Amino acid sequence: MKKTAITAVAMMTLVAAAAMSSAGGGTIKERLNCYAGPSVWGPETRVIAHLGASTYTIDYEAVGSTVVIGQVTYWETKDKQVTKEFNKSITFRTADVAAQPTIRFKGVPTGSAVKVTVK
Repeated sequence: MKKTAITAVAMMTLVAAAAMSSAGGGTIKERLNCYAGPSVWGPETRVIAHLGASTYTIDYEAVGSTVVIGQVTYWETKDKQVTKEFNKSITFRTADVAAQPTIRFKGVPTGSAVKVTVK
């Protein structure tokens, strides 16, 4: 491969990584469909992975009229994984690690499909 081609590939990789790590603003990284169990936590769903510290904003809405509670698990520091509950939206910053946050949902009193946007 020529030096210019290698440089171009390296630059594209850096731009893509920067876009992913700065997505707390408004760039949508991923859209997911999840399930909130009826008064129990639904299955865990992995969101897009990160390499290094990264800011995420997770927004969700229930499909229907039931109340839905969200839960996210991620590495807050290199030695500490945390789980936080949230309602409708949460923004968090991960540790400087390679990892993949997980989310899950609970419907009260009934279950529901959940539309999720990850920024």
